[in-house]
Amino acid sequence: MKITVSILFGFLLITCLTSVGKAGSTAYRSLVLSDNPIVYYEFDETSGIVAHNSAPTGALYDGSVNTVGGSVSVNQSSFSQGKTAFDFGGGFVGAASGLTNSLDEWTLEAWVNYDSAKISASNFLSNDQGGWNNDVLFGIGPETGTVGVPGGHVGVIQQGNPGATRDAAGAPLAANEWHHVVVTGSTMGGALTVYIDGVVVASDTSVINGMTFNGMDGFGMANLTIGAARPNAGDAGYRPYDGLLDEVAIYPRVLDATTIAGHFNAGGTATDFGLTVTNYAPGQDPIQFQWPTHIAFGPGQEEIITDLKNNRLVYRNTPGEAFAVSPLPLSGPHSVAYNPGDGLYYVNDTENHRLVAFSDLSSGTIVAETNVVAGITLSRPHDVVIDPDTGWIYALNPNSGHVFRFTAIGVNEQAILAPVGGYARALTIANGKLYAIGSAKGRIVEIVDWDTPSFNIYDSFDPSGSDGAAGSWTRTGLVLNDVDYFEGAWYATSYFTESYAAGTDFNENKFIRFQTFNDFVAGNWVDLSSLVPSGMTPYYLTVNADTLNLAIFNHESPGTGDRILQFALATFSIPHIVYDAVNRTTTLTWESKEGEVFDVYKRTRLSPVGGDSWVLIQSSLPAAGSPAEVTTYVVDNEVDDQQSFYRVARTSDGN
Repeated sequence: MKITVSILFGFLLITCLTSVGKAGSTAYRSLVLSDNPIVYYEFDETSGIVAHNSAPTGALYDGSVNTVGGSVSVNQSSFSQGKTAFDFGGGFVGAASGLTNSLDEWTLEAWVNYDSAKISASNFLSNDQGGWNNDVLFGIGPETGTVGVPGGHVGVIQQGNPGATRDAAGAPLAANEWHHVVVTGSTMGGALTVYIDGVVVASDTSVINGMTFNGMDGFGMANLTIGAARPNAGDAGYRPYDGLLDEVAIYPRVLDATTIAGHFNAGGTATDFGLTVTNYAPGQDPIQFQWPTHIAFGPGQEEIITDLKNNRLVYRNTPGEAFAVSPLPLSGPHSVAYNPGDGLYYVNDTENHRLVAFSDLSSGTIVAETNVVAGITLSRPHDVVIDPDTGWIYALNPNSGHVFRFTAIGVNEQAILAPVGGYARALTIANGKLYAIGSAKGRIVEIVDWDTPSFNIYDSFDPSGSDGAAGSWTRTGLVLNDVDYFEGAWYATSYFTESYAAGTDFNENKFIRFQTFNDFVAGNWVDLSSLVPSGMTPYYLTVNADTLNLAIFNHESPGTGDRILQFALATFSIPHIVYDAVNRTTTLTWESKEGEVFDVYKRTRLSPVGGDSWVLIQSSLPAAGSPAEVTTYVVDNEVDDQQSFYRVARTSDGN
């Protein structure tokens, strides 16, 4: 008898839960310190008025809390790896002095969660003293929201000396949620660059001024101020920050993209919803996507991405290599698939209304192409998927709802009309079944029998009563881009974006998880949208081995933050597992905190199959004891002779 246990934090949640408790920040702080900042405020103080500098420069740059202009509250909830944060409400932290030496090359870093009530003239960090003194202002619309960086945008302004023109760079940033923000200034490179969550989102490479960050050896006092632009609440240029702030650092050089992404990943590997999230691509690669819609996986470790607005495929042979651009002539490709049966790739050449087959990503040679399948003209074909069990290749006409299948272009072509209820963007093969995804209707259509044909239809819960090819939860209900099955649950994305939201929330329910189609119909799902940056549209999902991959893009500003996210199940340790062979019981011990509640699931098959393979065997188990650092239960008293797998799901954190 073999017992295999997988413990997953937050997996199979029934209600929306985001845990931002006080997790340890040791790994994150170690990474920051390894990059030698000259100033580093962890804001982990739980009382008092001193913000200690954790950088090697020590007490020289310790800061003092000043509340003349408003509040500064310590010991506040932070991001997942942040321990505690400071909440600024008009006050500031003033360093004991400005930087000893001015910096020609520099990086400013912070984790921020700003209040939507103040979207401009809100500074995280500054050395401003008025005038033109190589001042740098880092914040949300840091001057007035009309100069350099607009309101609601995070960015940086540099005021050179001598000078009369500001250099600036900024990008939109959602309020009321945690983000990792970094700005770099380079005199040598002549650039200001802004990063959000590890990705370049804005850059000014035509700077007029030198990029010097003024120090005590420069002009005037060069005050170093955290939470305001200037250290005087009575000054017209005070411009205080309103919101939570944590892990503020200054580096005397420009951190490269790889290092910045590493900091974000170290701080952003939260186990919220039982998933870890990684900015997978482009990562440190300098290539810039514009509306990436799909990542596919070819032979070996090969990866291919449809880069829609750039009208191209990009690929790499292994994850560690740089991306190359395929010379294949395409217009608006949406998805691509590799067929191991014939060694060919199949891609939707959407704006040319054709399907294309080719054998070599490095060549522009087309092996086969067609504008017609089974006698039906293709019109902006979107998804293409391949059934590994049968060898059938499937494609989709989004406007008509025709689903095509064939074994090669021009061979064994067939078509059916699926009842998708309007515009349809995707096909999915999961658990041996084929599904057509009705976008406008928010509908999943299971193709039960191709030859009849017959279908099962699942319409999503929709309080809006409206349909649309794009929208928001309030205006249209779900507008499905894709649905896929990963590790015992279904995941779905929707085409929600600001320009179609008409002033409503375009982030709500854009990325969801549910257990069964009945849950989907009833609206019993978990909103995972906080795992996708605000304003980004999630598109096609791809399961590869033990990861779920998601292409996201900025609909309003193509190329700004466009990337591939990668999700994996978050695990934690199991200190003790006991199988009692006499009584045929299994006892598990796992990490827990007081107030938490857990469910336990079991399956007895090695291969992942349908959602019903996971069976709930224990529910609503409270964390045991106090402080309840571990919990122990006999979870199974019906152990049979099959290999058994268990999952522990946290369903409540006690708050």
